[in-house]
Amino acid sequence: MITCLDHTITAGQESEDPEKRYQRQLNYQLNDHSYSAFGQRDGEGSTWLTAFVLKCFNQALEFIDIDKRPRDRAKMWLRRNPRDENGCFVKQGRVIHKEMQGSVSSPVTLTAFVTIALIEAGAYPESPPMRSSFNCIRNGIRFGRETMDTYTLAISSYALGLGRSYRVPWSIALNHLNTRALGDAGLRYWSKSETPSTEVEEDAHCYRFCRVDSSAVEMTSYAILAYRYRRPSPGDVLVQAMPMVKWLNTQRNALGGFSSTQDTVVGLQALSKFASFAYDPDAPLAVSVDVDAARAPPSDPQELSFEVDNHNRLVLQREDLEEVPTELEVTATGSGCVLFQAELMYNVPVAIPNRLLFNITTTIKEWESNSVSDPTACGDKTLEICVRYVGSGGETGMANVEVKMVSGYVPHEQSLNRFQDGNSIGLKRFDKYKPGQPLSLYFDKFDAELRCIPLNLKQEIFVKETKDAVIKVYDYYKPTLVGFKSYNTCEAEH
Repeated sequence: MITCLDHTITAGQESEDPEKRYQRQLNYQLNDHSYSAFGQRDGEGSTWLTAFVLKCFNQALEFIDIDKRPRDRAKMWLRRNPRDENGCFVKQGRVIHKEMQGSVSSPVTLTAFVTIALIEAGAYPESPPMRSSFNCIRNGIRFGRETMDTYTLAISSYALGLGRSYRVPWSIALNHLNTRALGDAGLRYWSKSETPSTEVEEDAHCYRFCRVDSSAVEMTSYAILAYRYRRPSPGDVLVQAMPMVKWLNTQRNALGGFSSTQDTVVGLQALSKFASFAYDPDAPLAVSVDVDAARAPPSDPQELSFEVDNHNRLVLQREDLEEVPTELEVTATGSGCVLFQAELMYNVPVAIPNRLLFNITTTIKEWESNSVSDPTACGDKTLEICVRYVGSGGETGMANVEVKMVSGYVPHEQSLNRFQDGNSIGLKRFDKYKPGQPLSLYFDKFDAELRCIPLNLKQEIFVKETKDAVIKVYDYYKPTLVGFKSYNTCEAEH
């Protein structure tokens, strides 16, 4: 995605032409120049998603030569959005982001998000539309900060910092935000509760998702961005923000991002802004990192060494460990700041969660086109997947169903076309199937209503004793809300 381009270029991991990413984003533009998750199929643009796309386009301008008209038209559409009597934006379309849905602060939250996108895209803070936005945020802080949720407080602090002339409400917001900070041992962060949940921390399948909720990453990132506008000297700001940056780095995955699109965008923005603020071109950088990988006898330890200086400071250095398990002893010497990260990837059987977030059932039926005469072969099948959300909050944001194929089978994608109107079962789009990859189905949301998706599967190759394949259901912007279900085409019911 365009928003991650800054990070991927820095890490030397850019894998796709960024202009293609930009052109793909334009596919989700509506005729009125707004954007929605599924483009024209949605019928109306989304205030939240249009602001998110505007933020993406503004970041992309630094790296690629793109037509500025789509960005400017999105900006104009947002400026013309309806407002309530307090100057807050009234949402249009679907707000996919869970943190901006349903809370008493949601108009202030949405207004802060849109205001940030507009100002980052060049809107003048003192213009009448922006003054209306800041009045909404300021009044929210003035009259509701005691009951305001921490997410709204964090994003409002950054928005008011961008306003410059709103230093009094900004200072009040940031001071109140500081009273809700958590952490110890040199780390500082914010969460919705004093004991942030990993959403699935008690579940047996918690191999991949054992991190705090993505909203904690966003809140801490907004706090870092807000701290840039404090009055103290740059050195003081660095000292105050460093514990937040350290905590944020502990939440990154092996590829450098976080758990979702949204927290990755704001998280990388916070880290890059901190890095640019902290960078001193005249300060020498010379750090040596030595790693001893202790292995089981009789093997000798594997010794690794990394040198970081001003010439290679933006180059990602990697080495493979020859054996696991192993213990790493890391020693750093010199002056400067570097990030060391160890990555371990492994496969495990999918386990059923202890805490149910999705009720997923599957039924296997004969597909009427089945022409297999061999009675020992399973033949073509219809897989009916039924999903109901039973977690907290009543509904998910935009949701994905990823269906892995049983060996020898491929999906009959044409059979899904009739459901893409989004009205009957809520299916809005599906990706073209690629062999070896799961088939991805996109839905507006899942809630307490049972939604069933019939998927025809064609047997291309007969494979004996096939293993179960896995269906994964998750919230696209909050992937810790996840459920799994296994199935096999040779069983009548699972």
